[in-house]
Amino acid sequence: MSYYSRDWLYEDAIKVYKDRTGSKPLEEEKEFLKEFFNTYNDDGAKSIYYMAIFRLKRGYYKFIVLFLIERALKKKFKSGENLDTLVKLHKIFAQKILNNAIKAYCKISD
Repeated sequence: MSYYSRDWLYEDAIKVYKDRTGSKPLEEEKEFLKEFFNTYNDDGAKSIYYMAIFRLKRGYYKFIVLFLIERALKKKFKSGENLDTLVKLHKIFAQKILNNAIKAYCKISD
């Protein structure tokens, strides 16, 4: 992962936000997303991502892992103030995290 820039998850999240809402996120939403999708931060999206890979390795079904990711994201997004748009988009972010976790799980399994 060293060849990625530090903010590649953040840039991807901003792109998804713009595609779904049609507008740029507010400044407070940008700050929250930048902190949450920081690859050097251990309590944001990175921990949810590794939790998903761990559960896939343990044999959990995909829909259960997706549900757990959605629940964790919704809880994190609700903890921020005035982030109603992000709470509405938590399922899309969860699907992206699950897809990336499945890719990593397939590489591990080979």
